Amino acid sequence: MTSLGPAGGRASSSGRWRHAALLFVGALAAGLIALSPAARGEEGESGARDRQEGESRTGRVDDPDECTQGTADESYKERLRGWRTPRDLRSHRWVHGFREVTFRNIHTNRSAKLRLFDDDGELTSEAKAEVRRIWNDSVGGDGREIKDRLVKILYFTAIKFNVEEIVIISGHRDDRGESSSHPHWQGRAADIIVPGISSRRVWEYVQTYGKVGVGRYPVSGFVHLDVRNAAFFWEDVSGPGQPSCYYQVDRDLSRQYDEEYDEHHDDPRRLRGYHDWKDQQARRRRADD
Repeated sequence: MTSLGPAGGRASSSGRWRHAALLFVGALAAGLIALSPAARGEEGESGARDRQEGESRTGRVDDPDECTQGTADESYKERLRGWRTPRDLRSHRWVHGFREVTFRNIHTNRSAKLRLFDDDGELTSEAKAEVRRIWNDSVGGDGREIKDRLVKILYFTAIKFNVEEIVIISGHRDDRGESSSHPHWQGRAADIIVPGISSRRVWEYVQTYGKVGVGRYPVSGFVHLDVRNAAFFWEDVSGPGQPSCYYQVDRDLSRQYDEEYDEHHDDPRRLRGYHDWKDQQARRRRADD
């Protein structure tokens, strides 16, 4: 039977198509709203703290006793000792209040000594492109854009522990079939080693920045760091190449650091080296006058 419109006439074909399109759009919007922030590729809101995850949702457990301690073979342990040993690098200079830092990727062996910031404390496009090139694990291509805040926290870590190099165990990963919501894929995560410094000390320090995801991997020997909207801290006792098994730790501390978060803390001009340089500049101007 032919359908009738409101006035008793036949409903036009275009009217039926418009009605169907509206129903489809409405259903699509409802479906997107129902998805979790991670499924939508978002970083999560502070109101969803307890739904934040580590690197793998399938690896999370509630009780640490549910995890079996992983293992690493002797070959990996030998490589790990090499990554953890500070290399004999030329002294890194302070330039206009900012110190040079070397970044090195163990997969590609790319490395560079970089001055990251301009005089206003902003990442230069040249430095960011070079960090992105090193941070990318694949031999070809530059991977995705890397988040500025991630680079800044890596810089602060080098200055905090007075080291010249940050070793990247894993940066952008495009060969593991990861989803678009994965922090490494999104350009906001790095697995790192700070040569000469224990992973626990690094783990405890980077937590203080708030709005970060920080995981310690005691068997694999590195620290995972990502930037996000609500802090989540975990420990993963799996070994290299083994299925993830991790549990949340320091929940109250993560909330405290988020509450204390201050954007000024992400400004490299807050460090003493920059203020010392500014004081030198002021003394020189007074002497010239």
